[in-house]
Amino acid sequence: MKIHQHLAGAVAVISLVGCSESLLDFRNAQINHGLIFSGSENKPFSGFVTNVPEKFIQSGSGYNDIIYNLNQNLNALKSQKNTFIGRSFNCSAEVEDGYISGKVSCYQGKSQVLRYTAQYSKGNMSGNLEVYAIDGKTILAKSSFKENTVDGPINIWSPNTGTLVYLRNTKNGMLEGPQINYDETTATPIYKSEAINGKIVGSAQTFSNLGKLITETPYDLGVPHGAAYEWDVNTGQMIKLTTYDHGARTGESKEWTPDGILVSDYIFERGAIIEDKLRPVQPSTQTSNCLNIFINDFHRANGDDTPINSDQLDEWESTCDKYSKPVWAE
Repeated sequence: MKIHQHLAGAVAVISLVGCSESLLDFRNAQINHGLIFSGSENKPFSGFVTNVPEKFIQSGSGYNDIIYNLNQNLNALKSQKNTFIGRSFNCSAEVEDGYISGKVSCYQGKSQVLRYTAQYSKGNMSGNLEVYAIDGKTILAKSSFKENTVDGPINIWSPNTGTLVYLRNTKNGMLEGPQINYDETTATPIYKSEAINGKIVGSAQTFSNLGKLITETPYDLGVPHGAAYEWDVNTGQMIKLTTYDHGARTGESKEWTPDGILVSDYIFERGAIIEDKLRPVQPSTQTSNCLNIFINDFHRANGDDTPINSDQLDEWESTCDKYSKPVWAE
């Protein structure tokens, strides 16, 4: 079986190279200023290079982001065997004037199991990228690049069902247009948003695998802004209300049980709780007694007729309040 695999790989290389092109094993190449040379020749190499370590091939952050999101989806889909770990693939590449230019194919170790193909121009990823499952045939992800920058739709498919589960539209390396996740079984959208110049705007929504609305969050310039809602997937009852001011919790924040019982009701200011409507702070005898202690001590030290200014009283009240309020109100 191994002999057949190596023969198949050799046939594939020969078919790609053709009769007129040069063939170079990367282990026999010389690298000078990032260009590939054949042995001691002074002219940069043109032809087909095998056994290229993946780490030598420039990819850019766009490729890394795609692989990261692919791995995240594969983990969620319980298909860890298909994930990418590190940059340990063995690649074959078309080279022109010392630059990687043309098609690049990268394989799992020395097994000749194809994991991805990409198009390059003068050392930069430019053109289509296709990522394959561990079987070397099933396409898991697909996108396109311009000089190492992702440009166009990013598609990720489930290896379990073949369903499109992840769509990110991009332009010049930034999110642009509809952003959608799909359920791998029903193909129903389970997340929807819209992006402009790399930032989420408008309403971001999540759904159940049957299409029931679960959450709705308004966005402005990439951060939550306004009133966000969450509903129980079974009863349809609102179970959460959160208000934001450009990314910070500000205003009402409420939670209900699935049968509609209010269990929390806070007021926030820039992420800090300033009021608990279900457990409001009440004036206490503890605060009053604390303040009297300060006043009596002052008069004993300064005389009963010595006046106390308002700033001093405010300071004492603040000190007393600190030890009489619940933790959330501190």
